Amino acid sequence: NPFAEMVSGRSAREMIGRHYLEFVHHNERDEVQSAVDRGLEGDPVSENERLLVTRDGERKTIRWRSVVLRGADGSMEGLLTVGADVTERRESEAQLERTAAELAVLKERLEEENVYLREEIRAEHGFEDIIGGSDALLYVLHKVRQVASGDTSVLILGETGVGKELIARTIHDESPRSSGPFVVVNCAALPPNLIESELFGHERGAFTGAERQRRGRFELAHGGTLFLDEVGELPLDMQPKLLRVLQEGETERVGGTETISVDVRVIAATNRDLNAEMEGGRFREDLFYRVAVYPITVPPLRDRREDIPLLVQHFVKHFAQRRGVRIDEIPAEVMRLLQ
Repeated sequence: NPFAEMVSGRSAREMIGRHYLEFVHHNERDEVQSAVDRGLEGDPVSENERLLVTRDGERKTIRWRSVVLRGADGSMEGLLTVGADVTERRESEAQLERTAAELAVLKERLEEENVYLREEIRAEHGFEDIIGGSDALLYVLHKVRQVASGDTSVLILGETGVGKELIARTIHDESPRSSGPFVVVNCAALPPNLIESELFGHERGAFTGAERQRRGRFELAHGGTLFLDEVGELPLDMQPKLLRVLQEGETERVGGTETISVDVRVIAATNRDLNAEMEGGRFREDLFYRVAVYPITVPPLRDRREDIPLLVQHFVKHFAQRRGVRIDEIPAEVMRLLQ
């Protein structure tokens, strides 16, 4: 029939009178013969996929469905077999499987390379992104190692620009929570009327403009670390709510009644003198003792000038590569001026 002619590339005249197994791939002839025999023995329906060899030697996948034909008296008269060419579909499925397998291998390889590179950097420098070898910096890194393995709240103290967030990220990266999120909240950059929503989230319709539910930063940091930068800027009326989360591990969205449990390690930072803030009534004493369980003071660069040559070499190499130039050395006079 026309279908057989189309998929085989042979005319009906060429096929009539020849055994059907001639057109079946040699690896499947025994199975096809067995299926036909079962059909001729009375199996009412038989369905399978087989390889068909065209005139040009091309292999096609055909889905066959056979029905037993019987006479009026119930006697068997033969088989009616219809087919559908599913070659392209099966090739597409096979290609998708191969692609998925290749992507899985590539993903695994990238993960392995990422782990290797991270470990290589750690082995060489001790910590990623932290450059220096002064006693002051090594003491900070010693304290980081001490506190990283636990869940203790940390307060990082230091002037603006000393790298408090970098120290916080390092504590997170060295902790058992390193695979979890590291969420940053800059308390000084948030308007007072939005801080509560940012920290704890809100329900739809909680206030004007709240068109959809939003999760707060505490929820987003679940299983990881929340870094509260410039915590000394937190409004006084917001401090009891923060204290409750730190004490009980529970929060509620603005406009909501559901209590949400959160598993978050809090690292806070400030450039303010919180003792003076407490004396002035601008920072709660109970909150201070909750966030300052383990204080770390990061010294400014002027107190660790021996780190400047290492930093200069690092940045010179970095920017030289970006600009495509080569810089072999820094004149001693230039380095002296920088220090």
